[in-house]
Amino acid sequence: MKFVINNARSGNPVIVYEKDRAAICVPAEIVSGKIINLMMKNCDEIRLAIPWSIILKLGLNRFKFYNGNLIPIDPKIENVSAEDRATFIKHLVLGKVHISDIKYPGRIFVEEVKELGVLERPGIGEACIDLARMSGFSTSAVYALLMTVDGNVADCEYAVRFANKHNLPCFSIEELIEYRLKNEKIVERVVEATLPTKFYGT
Repeated sequence: MKFVINNARSGNPVIVYEKDRAAICVPAEIVSGKIINLMMKNCDEIRLAIPWSIILKLGLNRFKFYNGNLIPIDPKIENVSAEDRATFIKHLVLGKVHISDIKYPGRIFVEEVKELGVLERPGIGEACIDLARMSGFSTSAVYALLMTVDGNVADCEYAVRFANKHNLPCFSIEELIEYRLKNEKIVERVVEATLPTKFYGT
């Protein structure tokens, strides 16, 4: 995982996978037009994974959700390029985009993910924000589900082959969960007290 984290910290896309799905992902604050192009050529829709607290902070909750947890948006400009979308995403997560500058609906799907990442829900979006946070960025990430040349959702085997072909590091959600459990302090002491028991105290 350290190799994957270092690559993400340097702005390189990485592959995250589970058994039946895989995605290209990158921390939202450093997404580039080149990475957006890579996603558009090899993936399904582009998603911006952020927790509900950030959706509220950015004011995106005023837009109608699509399919339960997706908000389709775009920059309000003509002929949007991959570079335009990358710049828009970076400015958005930094709080530099005014609501009036957002086009709705659009082709960037803001996805609500769980604040605590894969330890709260072991999903692709949660894995992506975990990676962003561990790389030193905010809990926001851009990802897109990898598709095969036949137009099907890629499984883990296809994902590994794709990663090797494009020289991209990859990791599984299971590996991320194991890494977090080993390296993070999950339980924090909040209060301490002496409790009476059958053999001690009254």
